Amino acid sequence: MYPQLDSYLARSVKASFYPLVNLTPIQRMMYSEPRRFIFVSSGRRSRKTLILKRKMLRYALRHPGESLFQGAPTLQQAKAIFWEDLKRQTKYIRRAISESELWVELINGTRIHVAGLDKPQRIEGRPWNGFHITEAPDLKPKAWEENLLPLISDTDGFAWMDGVPNGRDATYYPMCLDASGGVIPPIDDVIRGGIGTNPDRQDMVYYLWHSSTVLTPEQLAVFMSIMDARTFRQEFEGSFESAGGLAYWAFGKHNLDPSLVRDPKKQVTVGMDFNVNPMTASLFHIDERARTAQQFGEIINPHSNTYEMVVDLKRELKLKPYGDQDPGSVVIIPDFTGHSNRSSSIESDIGILRSAGFAVYSVLNPDQRDRLTAHNSMMRAVDGRVGYTLNPQTCKQTVNDYGLVTTHDNGRIDKSKEKDGIGHVSDSVGYVLNYHFSIRRRLAGTI
Repeated sequence: MYPQLDSYLARSVKASFYPLVNLTPIQRMMYSEPRRFIFVSSGRRSRKTLILKRKMLRYALRHPGESLFQGAPTLQQAKAIFWEDLKRQTKYIRRAISESELWVELINGTRIHVAGLDKPQRIEGRPWNGFHITEAPDLKPKAWEENLLPLISDTDGFAWMDGVPNGRDATYYPMCLDASGGVIPPIDDVIRGGIGTNPDRQDMVYYLWHSSTVLTPEQLAVFMSIMDARTFRQEFEGSFESAGGLAYWAFGKHNLDPSLVRDPKKQVTVGMDFNVNPMTASLFHIDERARTAQQFGEIINPHSNTYEMVVDLKRELKLKPYGDQDPGSVVIIPDFTGHSNRSSSIESDIGILRSAGFAVYSVLNPDQRDRLTAHNSMMRAVDGRVGYTLNPQTCKQTVNDYGLVTTHDNGRIDKSKEKDGIGHVSDSVGYVLNYHFSIRRRLAGTI
């Protein structure tokens, strides 16, 4: 019906900055995969999203008059990942485009939309012939059953999902497990990947391959120097790591340094958790360039408040009891919930700290799993590098936390021990390590 589509497609792909070349056998298999539901959990920079983008374009050209969309958990993510690339790919094969509503209409009448799933009403209320969702592990719980599957029920449309695992979460892990027939397949050395199918659902398939099929050993070595082994397997091997057990599993004797003391010539960085009982602070010297965090002290105040913490912090650091400190001599990275009146009834916690003369880095609390990733990666990276050390004699409660704080299977911290004072000071350490050494920030950069 459209004899020139193949030539149009060739011109469009050629116009793109990222042509599909040197695909591995398993990547070629996924590109040609005919099943209706495709789930992919390959590692970062492994071209899984790129391949599905091109698969979507090829499908759109071969199926005139259909409605398709490419999406992500938020509109901002979806636009950043899909929109510019979609415009480049369709430069020679579209007849209409809407920058405000984020869609292109191809020469055969098929429209491809870009949508965020943070507001499901953007995509609900109309039938779709198929969609591709990236960053699937970040979808809201039950989004698959309640928001996505109903969109293609009337059309028997397709659904392609990809994303790097986020532990054995309650969202993406069950999808991949179901597509695999209950067992995530191992990597096959012949094709450097794994394929799983559900014997009861012939329309579902799961794909996995390592980032090493694309990235060079030199590129991977960069991340092996800043990630713990569990995080590296998750981020670059697509492994659904069980996070149950000790939260700070990478901690060991290699992190202990009894010689650590405060150097009065260096800036002090303070992590602070505003819980009332106890209120805690961890004291550091940070060197971002050398990627080191040295914890030389801690403050644990039962049944306390921010005013009392200010007094104890100044006493511990031998600072002036009143007035401003030396500019930049002490920086505090707190629990962002301190903006609300919680441990103090008159002023906000952060306002109290600033009034006392401290510099306060006011940032949103990191995702709990991101914070644990940064924490464990600084404790020991894949290549054995240790970036975080502490004095066990002056940081006894911190050491105690590392042996007692546990997580659920979804990677989130078990808070049941907080009533016994467990977990607060290690939280304060996590605010500092994630602020300065966030793995997500490094992954967002280029390799």
